[in-house]
Amino acid sequence: MATTKHPTDQLLAALASPSPDVRLHAAMAIGTTPDAARLPRLLERCAVEPDFYVREMLTWAIIQLPRELTVPAAPALTHGRGRRRRVAQSRAVSPSSPAARPVHRRDG
Repeated sequence: MATTKHPTDQLLAALASPSPDVRLHAAMAIGTTPDAARLPRLLERCAVEPDFYVREMLTWAIIQLPRELTVPAAPALTHGRGRRRRVAQSRAVSPSSPAARPVHRRDG
């Protein structure tokens, strides 16, 4: 008897597709139905995603989740792959937390 995958499993599996279009559509579908259980996989994929547009959609999917989940999880994006992780962390936190943005002041 053949087993069928749950749609969530299929979407998460699609994030690893060699096709950027498939990954983009999977990230979009995941973001339209936010689920906290998907956050670790979204963060993991966002940190290594080579395609800018897919990374943007992954970030959008992440910020659809409650701030209480995304802000504490954002430091996970700072380990490893340099600039991509920093950009992903910045974008994941900034819309959720004004305190995450640096304040630049000019004295005098």
